[in-house]
Amino acid sequence: VYKRQAHYIIDSEYQSLISQRTAKQTAEKELAKALLLDAQRKNLQIAIEQINKSLSYIFYSDTRLQLYLGNDQMYHLKVNGKDVSPNKISCGERNALALSYFFAEIAKETEFQKLYYDEMFLVIDDPVSSFDVENRVGILSFLRYKLNQVLTSCATTKVLMMTHDVS
Repeated sequence: VYKRQAHYIIDSEYQSLISQRTAKQTAEKELAKALLLDAQRKNLQIAIEQINKSLSYIFYSDTRLQLYLGNDQMYHLKVNGKDVSPNKISCGERNALALSYFFAEIAKETEFQKLYYDEMFLVIDDPVSSFDVENRVGILSFLRYKLNQVLTSCATTKVLMMTHDVS
């Protein structure tokens, strides 16, 4: 009689152990997914910060054009502090945003000390002509700054910049 009772007690405890192990594995998988999503969100936030720094550099203003991550985990734009649709910004603003994104994308997942160390061939097509005179200075200054970083970090990197603009 005692052997049978012991068997049921042990069997019950063993089934509980198996159930707990399964629950633990499920919880660990969910935690890994949550950590991955959090890491991706942080990477997006880092990219947004870099893009916004570039936009501030180009326009000499922290609020002229800003990118932010909405609650829907999508990029959104603000112009002078007001939410705007991407199709409502000027061609020059689009180009500044694209160029800022381009340099942020090149630098992603790279340590700051090793930024642009790898050999690259960059092709930049007409980054200047869509800007008015006051913003042209900002974009040229930004390009000079970024291309100086790229070209001094790796002696074999090449840049091809095409433009209709004589300046």
